[in-house]
Amino acid sequence: MTEKLVYLMRGLPSCGKSYTARKLAGDTGVVCETDEYFYTQVGDDPTRYNYREDLLEAARSWNFERFRRAVDAGISPIVVDRGNSPCLESQRYARYAVERGYRVELKEPESAWWQEIRVLLKYKKITKVILYKWADRLARMNRSTHRVPASTIRRWMDRWRYDLTVEEILNYRPLNNDSTPREHALVSSRYGVERGYTVEPKEPESLVIGRCRGRTETTSATRVRPRLCFTRPEPMRHGQDRMAP
Repeated sequence: MTEKLVYLMRGLPSCGKSYTARKLAGDTGVVCETDEYFYTQVGDDPTRYNYREDLLEAARSWNFERFRRAVDAGISPIVVDRGNSPCLESQRYARYAVERGYRVELKEPESAWWQEIRVLLKYKKITKVILYKWADRLARMNRSTHRVPASTIRRWMDRWRYDLTVEEILNYRPLNNDSTPREHALVSSRYGVERGYTVEPKEPESLVIGRCRGRTETTSATRVRPRLCFTRPEPMRHGQDRMAP
């Protein structure tokens, strides 16, 4: 039986994260991307990126629902294209997949400039000046797409964990909150399901990918192709910032 896979993408903006995600998904997988919400669910033109900070939580919920349906339908591979830092949101994706028999892996972009940046991030205590110059450059590179400012990229660089593992995400606990539900017990280092878990089978569903050119695009749960629909958005208003995905 073929092993079912979920990939959690990590990386900074304009480093090739989405390109690698689509490559990993191939023809039979699906990419779950929070930013897709601002293309297909906001505004009348699904080819334009219409980011609204007040809808960020709605976008996250929408993306997790797409992910949940893909997992329940047994689709593989599933690529979660978001920041995937150690946080409760990343943990929710990883645990949902593991508890349903998926293997979870972390993936990073393959671009040449990301290979340079990731080494700088490993030694960021002594490379911060160079890293911050990269933040300015990445901000210029993504100005025509998601428009993430350099200040936000620098903040993500400061929080970057070079040696992060899937197991750490699965076992993450907020520093100010020790109320992780008991049913989410620690899982083994092989990322398999902890003994004692029981999962009720669910009927496959059609997976709504989003609106596309005025219609709702629905695909079979057994074969989902990642949809690509990008163009140059209008410039961001001066001073507008963006939260991490």
